Amino acid sequence: MPIGEVKSPSHSLLIEATSPTRRRVTLQGQGELPNRDLVIHYATASATTTAGVLAHRVTDDGYFLLTVQPKASYRTGDISSREVMLVLDTSGSMSGQPLAQAKTVASAIVQSLGERDTFNVMQFASGVSAMGPASIPGDLQGRQRGLDFLARLAAGGGTQMDLGVAAMLAEEPGPGQVRIIYFLTDGYIGNDDVVVSAARRLAGHNRIMTVGIGAAPNRYLLDRLAAAGRGFSTYVSLNESVSEVTKDLVLRSAYPYLTDVTVDFGDLQVAEVSPGPIPDVYAGQPLVLSGRYRTPGSGLVTISAYSGGHQVKIPMQVTLPEQQALAPVAQLWARRKIEELMRDADPNRGMDAPAREQLTELGLAFSLVTQETSFVAVDHMRVVDGAGQARLVEQPALLPEGTWGQALAATSPEVASSGTSYSSSSSGSSGAGSSGSGSSSYRDNDYGGSWGAGATAAPGGGRWGWAAAAVLLGLLAFRRRKA
Repeated sequence: MPIGEVKSPSHSLLIEATSPTRRRVTLQGQGELPNRDLVIHYATASATTTAGVLAHRVTDDGYFLLTVQPKASYRTGDISSREVMLVLDTSGSMSGQPLAQAKTVASAIVQSLGERDTFNVMQFASGVSAMGPASIPGDLQGRQRGLDFLARLAAGGGTQMDLGVAAMLAEEPGPGQVRIIYFLTDGYIGNDDVVVSAARRLAGHNRIMTVGIGAAPNRYLLDRLAAAGRGFSTYVSLNESVSEVTKDLVLRSAYPYLTDVTVDFGDLQVAEVSPGPIPDVYAGQPLVLSGRYRTPGSGLVTISAYSGGHQVKIPMQVTLPEQQALAPVAQLWARRKIEELMRDADPNRGMDAPAREQLTELGLAFSLVTQETSFVAVDHMRVVDGAGQARLVEQPALLPEGTWGQALAATSPEVASSGTSYSSSSSGSSGAGSSGSGSSSYRDNDYGGSWGAGATAAPGGGRWGWAAAAVLLGLLAFRRRKA
């Protein structure tokens, strides 16, 4: 599909247009500190809804991506009233600008409510509090009450769950309403797989929209949490315009464009298509399916859905090539396969042996970080002093840009006093992972290490607030986490 504007809220870029459907992007600045995610926004929407396919096949196994891009202008049709739940992380790691941004986003969502909508606002830290015991109307008076509650929120403290609020979220929304939960956090909550497993079991009638705040949010957790709740994730970096991001978030989450989506691949021999079931398509949010094929060929693919209560069909002629090198297409399929394996694992017993072996092989074959594989970075540069003697230099991990280290260390005095830096997951090491130039993926047990995918590492003992997800999803447990 043709590419429009390309920009980044996190870095200065050099952008070269090599064709209508390709851009070459490089960093403009030299010596950039790797303490924040590289975020690139690019536009593909046009006057009509479009679909496109990318494929990769260099051996007997082929992989493809099918993307449906909704049009830029659309009719929303009949929109159901919403019951909106705003859940804000107010723990210590959200101190300062992150909480300010979260409150700005939440306030804009409150102001978007109509009189047919209802809503409630909750916050979690050392405890949990809500604006009220039940949702209230989204009229002028109700919206003002919500804004006043948000204005009083302050960050600090540890985490503790509240069973009453969890039970309230587990109840069904009002008649004819769609419940949308906005979960605003930096994602430094740990125990990712248990949280996502709970989401899959308990999401039910809820749609979950995660909003990642800060320079390096835990995208692995937030993306999976949103997928489990049939929603999507949105991210606000410290240097980004909150108003623009919020406007887009409200538009996308309030108006589903295509629902009950199905894809008929006709005579094409495809397998292991994900995600499944296929999620709705929201305004401004493309649908991306990935899958495998062994037999090249051409055929008619038909995408069917409902828009504004009317059935629509998008036919497209697709060729799955015999030879074409687009390695990221295969890697994305592998990442999703890894996510499925982790999602289906028992939260108490973990993966069985065959699934663990399959996870390991995927990590090795596609150079991805998993629970069973890690990257080992090898620096071949050797520096000696004037006497020709080598010495060991300890390189502390960088805090994500804008994160207040004292707040993160507040619950661990022995670490705070030592001056040791904390490290957190970012786009280069979180989740089902990213491959890196000059790195290799190995079995963890070959090197005596074990890194949980997407987990936040903290020296010493740190008490992290993953009770937010308990509040959000009814996860009735609390545990201390040590890395």
